[in-house]
Amino acid sequence: MESRHSSAPTAIQRSSRWLRWRPSGMCPSSRICRLRMHSSDKSVYKTLVRVSIRSVNSIASVTAAFIKHYNWNRVAFISNTGASAYERIIAFETAFRANGINVSKKILFEESMNMNDMVNSGQMEEIRSTSRIIIVMFSSVRDMTSLFREATEKAGLS
Repeated sequence: MESRHSSAPTAIQRSSRWLRWRPSGMCPSSRICRLRMHSSDKSVYKTLVRVSIRSVNSIASVTAAFIKHYNWNRVAFISNTGASAYERIIAFETAFRANGINVSKKILFEESMNMNDMVNSGQMEEIRSTSRIIIVMFSSVRDMTSLFREATEKAGLS
């Protein structure tokens, strides 16, 4: 009888098949890699990683596989406050820890913030000085992703 364990792909290997990524979109230190749960315009998000799955744990696993593939071992995580955002952060931190990826910085923006609040909070400068690989995931309560993108442009991060 053949052992299923020896030839079965790991969760990371299975998850890696779902990655869609353009090799020209490598993230130089002046760019931010963006991960969104919903589709968006490739011309706006040139370094976008797209996944075609819905479960937060699966998205976290795919993201960890992507980061591990490029031998990145430190990332920053940006999200909003709130219960659903907290659940996502826990799922991502668990997947990252299992793959030897360190979350060096975690920044949470209040859901009520606008673009100017984000820039004036000093967090953008902190992102610039401490982080190179950044995972951005906002819940869909508001379109904070586009506000954050505008804030990165205003702060000179993109």
